[in-house]
Amino acid sequence: MEVMMSKPVEDWELSAFIDGDLPSQRMEEIEAEAARSPELRRHLSELLADHQALVELARLETASMGDLPHRLADAGSELAMELHTAVSQSSRARPSFVSQMWRQVAMLTAGVAVGWAAASWAAGHDDPLSAFIDEAAEVHRVSAAAPFFAREASESAIGSVETLFAHKLTPPDLALAGFTLSRIDVVATDTGPAALFVYTDPEARRLSLVLSLDSPILEALNRDGAEPRVTTHDGLAVSYGKASDVAYALVGSIPEPRARRIARLVSNSLTQ
Repeated sequence: MEVMMSKPVEDWELSAFIDGDLPSQRMEEIEAEAARSPELRRHLSELLADHQALVELARLETASMGDLPHRLADAGSELAMELHTAVSQSSRARPSFVSQMWRQVAMLTAGVAVGWAAASWAAGHDDPLSAFIDEAAEVHRVSAAAPFFAREASESAIGSVETLFAHKLTPPDLALAGFTLSRIDVVATDTGPAALFVYTDPEARRLSLVLSLDSPILEALNRDGAEPRVTTHDGLAVSYGKASDVAYALVGSIPEPRARRIARLVSNSLTQ
C-alpha cells in the first residue's frame, strides 16, 4: 500500500531524516515522498553528500594530522554544538535555514581541515616550492572528499576570484586533453590564499589546478626554470611551473607524461 504524507515535509525534517532522528512512521513517509519527488530527492542527496563529506574530512584529518591543537579541537566542538542547536530549533526558523546553517558549518569545518592540513604539510619544509607541491596535493584530496564546498564554474565565479586576487586568473581551456572545468574555489594554504580550478573528464577523473601569486614560490620557480616539471606525491602526479607571474600546480591520478603535456597547455594558456 502506498504511504501517504500526513503533513508536508518541513525543511528541518530533512536534516533529521539524514541523521535518522525522526519517528519511524515519519521516516517512511519522507522516504516514500522522495521516491515520488525528484526535487526532494535532489535536496536529500545534497544534504547526504555534505554529511558524508564531513565524515570523510574528519577521517582524513585524524589520519594525516595527528594531535589537533586545543583551540582547533574546541572550535570543532563548538561548531558541532551550533549545528545540533540549529536543527533542534529549526521548526521555528525561516524556510531553508537548516540547509544554510548546515552548509555554513560544513564550510567552516572544511576550512579548519584544509588550513590545518596545509600548514602541517608545509611545516616540515624550508623550501617554499616543496611546500607548494605538498599543499596542492593535499588540496586535491580534500576537495575530492568535499566537492560541494566549491562553487560551480561560471563567469561570475571566475570574476570573483580575479577580483579577490587582483590578477587575471582565467582558467585554462583543457578540452584538448579531455577535461572540462567544473568547480572553482579559493583555498587556504600556509603561504596564503590560492585559487583552485577543478576539471573533470567523461570518466569522472579529476584534475585540480592550484594557482598562487606567492612571491617565495615564484622566486623558487624562477630558479627552477620555465619548463613544467613533474613529480609524484603519494600516487598523484603533480606538474608545476610558472607563467605570467602565476605559480601553478596541476594534480591528478594520471600518468606523468600526460600530466606534463597538460601542464604545457596550462602554461601556454596562462601566458596568453
